[in-house]
Amino acid sequence: MIKHIVLFDRIDGVAKGDPRVERAFAELRALEAQIPLVRQWEVGENFSDRPIATDFGLYSGFDSTADLAAYIEDPAHREVVALLKEVCTWKVCDYEM
Repeated sequence: MIKHIVLFDRIDGVAKGDPRVERAFAELRALEAQIPLVRQWEVGENFSDRPIATDFGLYSGFDSTADLAAYIEDPAHREVVALLKEVCTWKVCDYEM
């Protein structure tokens, strides 16, 4: 199993509750149903106010690195990435279990 974790932060000037953020994360949540290669999918907004906290997290799973690569190239994923780029930065961690 391949784990794909992404931690997102809103960019400067993008407030919590910004409609663009709401739309981007609604579209991100919907990817699970659109891409059959997804085996696990959790998207959530952080509630911690600790200084080291990020704003949102994605925890997902795939059967193989090939499936993860196909997900990354999927047109639906690319559309969501374009929306996210307008409002967030992120870091990724991919590992095998």
